[in-house]
Amino acid sequence: MLNYRLEGLSIQNSNPQKPIEDAYVVTSVGKDQEVIAVLDGATGRYGLSGKIASETFQQELETMQEKDTLLEVLERANQKLASKAIAKFEELIAQKALPADFIEQYRSIQETDPQEIITKIDPAYSTSTAGVIIKIDRRKDEMELVQTGDCMAIAKMEDGQIQPLTKDHVAKSDLFSYHAQQIARDQLMKEQNIKNLSNLSTEEYQAFQSEVQKRMELTLKTGRRNANHTGSSPISGGAVLLSNEHDQGSSYAYPIFNGVPIDLTLHHQTIPLKNINELLLLSDGLVVPQPRIGADGWQLAGELVFNEEGKGLNSLLEIVQLIETIDPRMEYFKDRVKPDDDKTAIHLCFERSRSQHPLQTKLQQRAEADRPTLEVQLISDRDHADVTFSYQTR
Repeated sequence: MLNYRLEGLSIQNSNPQKPIEDAYVVTSVGKDQEVIAVLDGATGRYGLSGKIASETFQQELETMQEKDTLLEVLERANQKLASKAIAKFEELIAQKALPADFIEQYRSIQETDPQEIITKIDPAYSTSTAGVIIKIDRRKDEMELVQTGDCMAIAKMEDGQIQPLTKDHVAKSDLFSYHAQQIARDQLMKEQNIKNLSNLSTEEYQAFQSEVQKRMELTLKTGRRNANHTGSSPISGGAVLLSNEHDQGSSYAYPIFNGVPIDLTLHHQTIPLKNINELLLLSDGLVVPQPRIGADGWQLAGELVFNEEGKGLNSLLEIVQLIETIDPRMEYFKDRVKPDDDKTAIHLCFERSRSQHPLQTKLQQRAEADRPTLEVQLISDRDHADVTFSYQTR
């Protein structure tokens, strides 16, 4: 029978005005099965909070019943998110907090095809969440895995190899944004005769970065419009920085939870756990920033957590926070568009029972049948922005 130890953390970004949009799930589902997830919400343009999306999925997963399949629960959560997003759009429209062209588009869809609002509305404005969700079956020694966006699952195999189990679907779109930011920064520094960003005062740097963000607005919108895009034609707006042979088309599309129906079977797999010793689930706030745009920070994240020193998640957290501290203006570690982000990760260490006499096995099974299902044991208050937590099966 498979057992495991688990440690986790969820830490808010440094901006006190921006609530944490990451979420996590560790919950029992029937006998010898647990659902574990890391979710990373993203706020739409003009403020439709990513917290709406991540909490919707968190709540649905935490109330999952033994009879439910993982895909059913995720599809149900996505439908609920669509309803919440539409309700929030109506609220913002009533407050006149959205641009006139968006409101016009929204009302037009509402009149002609009200059932398709969430599908046809510009996804750049909508709330969304990435997620990596697993359902462990300890008797079968396997797990189901569903992943969207840029939350990742990384495994340490029995032979010591570190192997990603998922793909960063947003990597190409992010790469586009990183280059756009660098071009905008270089242009603005030249225009304002700035030699070094470190020489700017806090107020001057904030004004500088605000202007950079304005110049990147089209690029950021274009990236969000690639969410769940299935067409073969380029998304409008992408040609601003890409040459013709590298269009912003379907190759930049990525799956995400934003209320729009998606075929989750394309992002679902069942994985045997017998050759996996450790597993890391994490949001992109804990990918290790790199000095070269396009370098792989996920592999390094796994190496830091799975190292032999036994510090686990703390090893990764220390490095990421150190980089954010020494380079808050993103001059040297350029593969990010904000100085820091919410950080959520869960690290599992698997343990397997050794072979034993059949009588021992029967006695153990009988004892386990009488054992109550374990619940999560939090070390810290969950409502607090920064949380650490642990869990252990027996």
